[in-house]
Amino acid sequence: MEASRVDELVSRAMDEQVAEYRQWRDEAAALAERIERLEAAVDALRAEVAGGVTEAARLGVAGEVDRLADDLRRQISDLGRLIVNDLGRLPKLLEQQQPAPPTAATPATEEAALDLRDDALPYADAAEERRGLFRRR
Repeated sequence: MEASRVDELVSRAMDEQVAEYRQWRDEAAALAERIERLEAAVDALRAEVAGGVTEAARLGVAGEVDRLADDLRRQISDLGRLIVNDLGRLPKLLEQQQPAPPTAATPATEEAALDLRDDALPYADAAEERRGLFRRR
């Protein structure tokens, strides 16, 4: 009787151990499945965040480009207005810068202006000296 009781206790301990082992195995499988789902969710979040960051960067860059384009348009418009305003003043400036029309020249002034002889030049002596340097002897 004692042997059957020991066999019965050993059998019950083995059944309990097998049941506990199966429970651990089922829980480990459930944990592995849960980890796989979490990894998939994390990967999806990474892709979503990366897409969101890319989209946010794209929108930020587009906004900055739009702002710069508006600023450039405004500056070009201002420059155009300045040019138009300056073109209105240009004839007046040209009139101010033009030399006075020449007056009727007196005969003495004409002769002095047309006298191109060497002796009439301010540096006539220097011209004579230069001529002498280049003459053949």
